[in-house]
Amino acid sequence: MTQPELHFEPLTFRDAVADLFRSRPGAWIDGLSLAQVGGAYAWRTRTSECRQLGMTIENRQRKEGRRTVSEYRYVPGVTVTDDIAERMEERAAIMEYDGNLTRAQAETLAHQTAKESR
Repeated sequence: MTQPELHFEPLTFRDAVADLFRSRPGAWIDGLSLAQVGGAYAWRTRTSECRQLGMTIENRQRKEGRRTVSEYRYVPGVTVTDDIAERMEERAAIMEYDGNLTRAQAETLAHQTAKESR
C-alpha cells in the first residue's frame, strides 16, 4: 500500500511576517525579530505587504544608545477597505516625499489620519 503524497504550500516571507503579527496582537515587535522571519533585507517590504492585506500595523522608533529601534505592532479589529487603503497609500507617498519620513513612518501617519477621518 502506498502512502498518498502530501503537498504543502511553502510559507512566503509575507505570510510568515503576517503570522508573527497575528500571533502577538497589540505587542510591539522589534525590527530585528521581523528580519529573522521576513528576511534580513526585505522585512520592511513584507510589513508593507501585510498592510496591503488590510492588516493595521503601527510603527514607532526610539533610541537605545546609538541604535535606533524600529518596532511594529498589529492592531486587530480595524478593517481597512480598498478605498481607505488607496487613500492611505497616496497620503503615505506624499508624506514620505514632502516630510522626509521613512516609508514605515509615512504609512503609520497615513493610517492614523485615515482612522481620525472616519
